Amino acid sequence: VATALLGEPAVLKNVQYFDKPPTQLYAEGDGSKGTPAHQDAHYFMIEPPHTAVTMWLALEEADLENGCLRYEATLADKVRPHRFSDVMGFSQTLVEYSAAGGPLEVAVPAMPGDLICHHSRMVHRAGPNTTATRHRRALGAIFYGASSCVDEAAHAQRAAEIRQRAMQLEGQQGCTVAHGNSLP
Repeated sequence: VATALLGEPAVLKNVQYFDKPPTQLYAEGDGSKGTPAHQDAHYFMIEPPHTAVTMWLALEEADLENGCLRYEATLADKVRPHRFSDVMGFSQTLVEYSAAGGPLEVAVPAMPGDLICHHSRMVHRAGPNTTATRHRRALGAIFYGASSCVDEAAHAQRAAEIRQRAMQLEGQQGCTVAHGNSLP
């Protein structure tokens, strides 16, 4: 599927497990935070930036109440500026995003087994899980086209920025982050 979507041989780069737990599992009862609007290409730091696709496999029902994916209605022609999001576990968000919940955004509910694929420049986000008892679990798989090249210098710089930012977040002192580097 990735090869067909990219128009070239595809290489699996990453598999992720996603879980937006229900509100009852949070001590304060306010539940999960939404996933901020972003473009995957911003994280990937590959050239050319259009040679990646993300596949999202629903393991459980994903709907408006438990945080289904939401997409900007059109594919962005470039990678837009991002900034730190202040959402634990999700470091970046678009600097400007005005489509949230508006007519330029499309919610994509999914049933278990549904596979959603999106281009690396596609702007997307997910709402919080506001249900009391239902999780929203999924698997994500990231594929790069065989022609893509990672900008190693930019990637190393971003990793250093993320480690530095983590030291400023409450509760992160003394934890271990990317590549086993221990924070003071």
